[in-house]
Amino acid sequence: MTGLNNFRAFRDHLEDEMKRAVRYHHALSLIIIDLDEFKQINDRYGHPAGDQLLAGVANLIRSSIREIDIPVRYGGEEFAILCPETEMSEARIVAERVRLSVDKGRFRLIPDESCAITLSAGVATYPDNAIDEDSLINAADEALYQAKRNGKNCVSIATNTHHLPSEEK
Repeated sequence: MTGLNNFRAFRDHLEDEMKRAVRYHHALSLIIIDLDEFKQINDRYGHPAGDQLLAGVANLIRSSIREIDIPVRYGGEEFAILCPETEMSEARIVAERVRLSVDKGRFRLIPDESCAITLSAGVATYPDNAIDEDSLINAADEALYQAKRNGKNCVSIATNTHHLPSEEK
């Protein structure tokens, strides 16, 4: 529907990129995105219009990221972007660019009326915030929840710090 890879493909990409990051001692960042108040869109315009909105947001995400980034539909109204060889500061810029693009976007879901939507995003980076795939997802997810607590329509970065076990350093 969105033209993006699904959650299963995301896990495959994440596994591959994590192996590469560990092997070559590169950063790997993950952005998890949740559309704010998406249920209201479905309730007001119907599920087909909500699907149309998801496709429009996916297009904005694709046009706002770098060529090396890997966008996916995480599930429901959530998206994720893998940012290989990307430090936190760069990933935050990517997330903010996506947020602004969606914030400025207008989506025509029914004739003679367009709607707007915002998003919240959480950003985490290996190895600063995570030691493996699952902890990277958890750190980005926690940052996303912080963005929601901060009032939505914003980007939050993970603040937890993890270090690799000494034998992997």
